[in-house]
Order: sequence, then C-alpha cells, then structure tokens
Amino acid sequence: MKHYRISVPAMIALLALLLTAQNWAQSTPKTPSRPHQVKHVREVELQGRSVTKTFSVKKGENLVVNVTGDVTTTPWDKNEVLVTATGIDEDELQDVLLTQTDGTVSVDFQSGGNSNSDLAFTISIPKQFNVSIKTSGGGIVCNGPMVGNVSGKTAGGDVSVGEVTGKVEMKTAGGEISVGNVTGDIDLITSGGDVSVGNVAGDLKVRTSGGEISVNNVSKSATVSTNGGDISFNDVAGDLKATTSGGNITVASVGGICKLATSGGDVQLKNAKKSAHVTTSGGDLKLTGIAASVSAVTSGGDVYVEMLGRGDEDSKLVSSGGKITLLISENAKVTIDAAINTGGWGRSKERYKIISDFKSESETEDVSEIRGTFELNGGGTRIKLRTVNSDIAIKKLIK
Repeated sequence: MKHYRISVPAMIALLALLLTAQNWAQSTPKTPSRPHQVKHVREVELQGRSVTKTFSVKKGENLVVNVTGDVTTTPWDKNEVLVTATGIDEDELQDVLLTQTDGTVSVDFQSGGNSNSDLAFTISIPKQFNVSIKTSGGGIVCNGPMVGNVSGKTAGGDVSVGEVTGKVEMKTAGGEISVGNVTGDIDLITSGGDVSVGNVAGDLKVRTSGGEISVNNVSKSATVSTNGGDISFNDVAGDLKATTSGGNITVASVGGICKLATSGGDVQLKNAKKSAHVTTSGGDLKLTGIAASVSAVTSGGDVYVEMLGRGDEDSKLVSSGGKITLLISENAKVTIDAAINTGGWGRSKERYKIISDFKSESETEDVSEIRGTFELNGGGTRIKLRTVNSDIAIKKLIK
C-alpha cells in the first residue's frame, strides 16, 4: 500500500477552498416548496393579513362567494371586480382562492378554526352583475343600486340589500333582514330577527321565527308570517296573506283577497277591494273601506267594520266577548242577522242591546239570547253579527 504525503502549503489551500464553498452554500437563499393551492393566489397582492385581486369582467356576469366572515358588495362604474379580504391569519392566506372561470368570479375561503371576528370580504362589482353569497359566520351587505339577481345565505348574521333591479332571495339563521326597493320577486327567511322591505314590483314572501315584519308597497301578491312580532303593510295591489303568533297587524290597502290572522293582537285594515278574512285570538278588529264580503272573528275584543258594499258572499262579524259595530251604506241590499248570547242570566235586555239606524223586521228575546233581523232595500246578501254579553250597533255609513 502506497502512502502519499501532502505538503503544508497544499493542505492550507485545500482547507481554504472548503471553507469558501460552505460560506457560499449558506448565503444562497433556498426556494421553499409551496402547496398546490398557492397557484390560485400567486397573482394576488399579499399585505400582512389581507389579500387583494382585480378581475376584468363583462356586465351581466356572475359573482359567487363561499366564505367565512362578513361580505360586502358595492357597485361601481368599472368593468372590474375588486376583491379585498382582510382579517385573515397569515398561516391561512394560502387558503384564499380567487378564481375566474366562464364569466364567473369565485371567492372561496373556509377558516380552519379561526376565531377572529374581523374576517371580512369587501368586493366592488359592476352595477349590472349577478351576486350569490354564502357565509358560514358573518353578515351580508349588498349595496345598490344594481341590476341583476341577488341571493345569499348566512349561518349567523344580519342581511342588508339596497335597491335592486332583479330578484332577491336571502336567508339567515340568526339576524335581521333589510331590503330596499326591488323590481322583481323577493323571498326572505330569518330564524330570529326583524324584516323590513321597501317597494316590491313583484311577489313577496317573508318568514321569520321571531321578529317584526314591515313592508311598504307590493305591486303583486304577498305572503308573510312571523312567530312573534307585529306586521305592517302600506299598499298591496294583489292578494295578501299575513300571519303572526303574537303581534298586531296593520294594513293600509289591499287590492286582492286579504287574509289576516294573529294569535294575540289587534288588527287594523283600512281598505280592501275584495273579500277580507280577519281573525284574532285576543284583540280588537277595526276594518274600514271594505268593498266586498268580510269575515271578522275575535275571541276577546271589539269588532268595528265599515262596509262600502254588500259583497257577493255572506259576511260575518263575531266576538266571544266584545262589542260589534257595523257601519253600512243605506243603499246596500243586505239582510242583517244580529244576535247577543247572554248566557241565560235573565233580564238581559236591560243590560245588552241591539242598536240600529235601520228598522227591524223582527226582534226577539229569551233568557239566553237577544236577536234582531234587518232587511235593507228588500234584503239580499246575509251579514251575521254575533257576540256574547255585549252590545251590537248597526249604523248608516256616511261618506
């Protein structure tokens, strides 16, 4: 075996070469490997805990949002969509997916247990654009005016929609809903909040499990219900069906068939061009300007009705313990059948009375009932008046 000797100068040179190579390797930055998802956000601008990206779009295209956090859209005059996401943890920035495919801009982000309440997505869109939003934990705000269909769903936040030329469909599991003027149909659902709506050129549907419902004008039909709040409308051109389990109902005018029901409040209807069906389990009924037949029933309050005409069907005004007052035109051809149930107390006529501006055809009394019949202009459509231990008043309507 041969042995090689290395001189001292050569050894020093070799060591110097090795040290130089090591220093160069340590000073050269390594390119870290990135997850496959990063390709979606590689072109966006990352600033701290925010993400921003701009898309070139055409009018009438679509925005689809599926995120965790608050979402706000605002129309502008540019043919661009500008997305800004804020409040995101740095280790989740790569989970923000901003893409554009076939006329649709998509915004996707689901926080992996992020408890930050500042998560927010602010999006500018063309005024003519369709919007679909879903958030698992935040509010939805769609500012107007805009042209397009708007839909949204949130698991726990308020919803606000501005002026829209198009349809609106919104649902929240725990918040209030506010919608401005809309030219199309509206469908709103909330599990625990108030609902307010401006003018609606289409049909309206509203359901809330625990709040008030307030609506201005509806050009077509409306169907609304709440389990615990008041309901108020200005004008409904078509049919109206409104139900509440614990509040008052106030309606200014209905052009179609009107059905109002409450389990614990008063009802006021100022004008109805077609038939009106009104019930309450514990309040007063006041109906004026009724042009057709009417059914007004209360289990514990007064009934006041002004009838402009006789209607094509029979009418009834019933109370289980309140005064009934009917005002009717002296030109109407109707037969009024009025009765007071006195419960058999005797001498009831001295305590309860049927008072009328019209001459009675017959009037009877026994130990349990006071009854009177009134035929106006030869009689016609039947109007039944019934109460218990209270008075009945029949008066001429002067308009």
